[in-house]
Amino acid sequence: MKSMQRGLQNFLIVVAMLAAQPALAQSEMPPAKERPHYQAGPGPTPLPGRDELARIYYESLTRQAIMMPPNFDFERFRVNYAQTDQYDPYGNMAKEFLLKLAYTAQTDPDPKKRKEAMEKYGTTLAGHLANLDVVNQALSLSRQDRRFGDPKLFNWLREGITNSVFHSGTGATLDEAYDVMTLGEENALLAKLNLKVLNSKTEHAGIIYYNMHEVKDPVHEATYTVFVDVTQPMTWLEYRRQVENPALAIKRQ
Repeated sequence: MKSMQRGLQNFLIVVAMLAAQPALAQSEMPPAKERPHYQAGPGPTPLPGRDELARIYYESLTRQAIMMPPNFDFERFRVNYAQTDQYDPYGNMAKEFLLKLAYTAQTDPDPKKRKEAMEKYGTTLAGHLANLDVVNQALSLSRQDRRFGDPKLFNWLREGITNSVFHSGTGATLDEAYDVMTLGEENALLAKLNLKVLNSKTEHAGIIYYNMHEVKDPVHEATYTVFVDVTQPMTWLEYRRQVENPALAIKRQ
């Protein structure tokens, strides 16, 4: 049965599409209409000034990631993703869109619509493969139905992304703050550190946004503060609020 092709076939099709594109010079890029259409579902215009070179590097790293290389650069993968048009730091739009596509691919009576949904699923997933929340959902779907990918790949991505955040700082001061690209990374970091969060607040200085978490752990008797740099997701959120409702825009201090 064609619908039961091996787990990563649709994703590999997307990777093959990316591999056919030049990945070094913007002047060599094909017209936009010929590129894979990454999606996060319905949403506002992306942040201005998105980096085309970062998008090219992101696509190159996506091709590498599917092979699960031993020395994969997760930090660069995460940073490049945050500079692409499809960047979704909350992951909600991308996850909802993937769920909708997965449902169509599994249940629609029209074979053509099921095939189209699988193709869009692969393309969309490729566009958000550096998003921890999206990876977690893809892992869940792949465990239920191997048409949606190989759980080993998503487990590898989840571990690599989380470790990349863990090694991005110490959290002891603002200068040594952990650096996150998505809010899901922050949740995974706090869980990995085995911290109980007692209180949290968001501050910003200039263009830098950071969360300060008052935490307790099983080792230290006293509470202490962990700093997390959330500049990327908060800048995105501020722009969205300004576009959708200027009255709700984050007020600068």
